[in-house]
Amino acid sequence: MKLAIIALFSLVVLAVASESVEENQEGEFLEQQRACAERKKKCTKDDDCSCCGKWDKCSCNWPGREGCFCMRGMMATRLWKMAKC
Repeated sequence: MKLAIIALFSLVVLAVASESVEENQEGEFLEQQRACAERKKKCTKDDDCSCCGKWDKCSCNWPGREGCFCMRGMMATRLWKMAKC
């Protein structure tokens, strides 16, 4: 009987702890979304994670425009962002 009570208590503690971890991760994700740039907006050089979309990358090769801007990437961009961002 004591073992069942200890197991039940452990499950409750584990559930509460995992819920608080999820809330922290969700808050960090929302903060990252606010900090990213939309397509055709300025972004941080050499940082594809600074662009919001899953497929968007930061490109500094814009003839006639100074700076770096987000643009649509290719499959390699998507895979890289899945691993790094």
